[in-house]
Parts: sequence; C-alpha cells; structure tokens
Amino acid sequence: ALIFIVDDSEMNSTIVSTALSTYSDVRIFDNAHAALDAVDRGTRPDLVLLDIMMPGMNGLEMCTELRKRFSPFELPVIFLSALETGKTVSLALRAGANDYITQPFEREELLARVRSQLLLGSLARENVAMARRELAMSRLIGQERARVYRDLHDGVASDLNTILMAVRMIRRTGPGPAPLLDSIEKSALNGLGEIRDLVN
Repeated sequence: ALIFIVDDSEMNSTIVSTALSTYSDVRIFDNAHAALDAVDRGTRPDLVLLDIMMPGMNGLEMCTELRKRFSPFELPVIFLSALETGKTVSLALRAGANDYITQPFEREELLARVRSQLLLGSLARENVAMARRELAMSRLIGQERARVYRDLHDGVASDLNTILMAVRMIRRTGPGPAPLLDSIEKSALNGLGEIRDLVN
C-alpha cells in the first residue's frame, strides 16, 4: 500500500512514518501542493494522512481538491491534527475526510485506523472493478444479442419475403387455392412482424 503523509512539520512526519514502519511505501510531503502535484502526475496513493494547519494550501483545502478527483471509497483520507474541537472535526468530515485522529496519538490506534481504511478502500475498489466487468459483460451480451437478431432478420426475413413474392406471383398468374395462399401470406407477414419487433 502506498501512503502519503502530508505535514509541514518534519518532526510530526517523522513520528507518523516511524509509527507506520510496517508499511514499506510511505512518502512524505511538506506541503499540500507537492502532494497534489504527485497525484495529478499519476502517483495514486492508497491512503492520505493529512495535517490541517499548513501554510499555503491547508489540509481542508487539499482534502476538498482530492474529493474532486476521488471519492472517499477510492482514496481514504485521515486527518492527523492537534486541533480537536468539534467544529474542526466537523469541517474535516465536510471536506471529505474518512477519519480524524488527534495528536498525540497512540501507535496502535493509528495502525488500526490505517488498516481499517486501507481494507475498506480495497474492498470498494474491488466492488467498482466488479461492477465495471459486469457492465462490460452486459454490453457484450447486448451486442451479441443484437447481432443474432440482425442475422435472424437477414436470413429468415429474406426467406419469408421470398415466400410472399411467390404467393403474389401465383395470384397474378391465375386462380389458385386462395385459402391456402391467404394462410401462407398471413403467416409470412406475422413472422416478418415478429422479427422486426425483435430487431427493434
């Protein structure tokens, strides 16, 4: 799992990265702009740990920008901040945060919440991938069904049209078994109608 730590405090970033020593791919950014630039260049983290108070773009603003790119299920964001007022937590959640941890934190609590968000994110991505596969399969089945119907129209409809033409030619050339011809013509017309309904 790739984890971004975004905090302008080198000491805080070091504490957090040390607590996450069980994760091999942890990248530290000292400002929100650099982290967003990395995301926009194609580096997709699995989780972002974000401070609120930072110069330039603060954590709330960065989270809002991330939510323009990814849903909370696609990219979990956990705020890590010494600010613990109810208003601050509310602002973080409204900005799109998945969780909020106050500093100083307990290492086990941090690890537990990180594991939880990584697991939820992984499950969400699997569900999205499954839904996309099912949609692609549904489209493929629809295309194949349309092809079969077109083939049916081109083949059977052609045969029915030939029968209709033959019936009309017989009628023009002289008297014939009218009830039989009427029955054949009616069946052919009904068959053509049903095929057109299928194709349409």
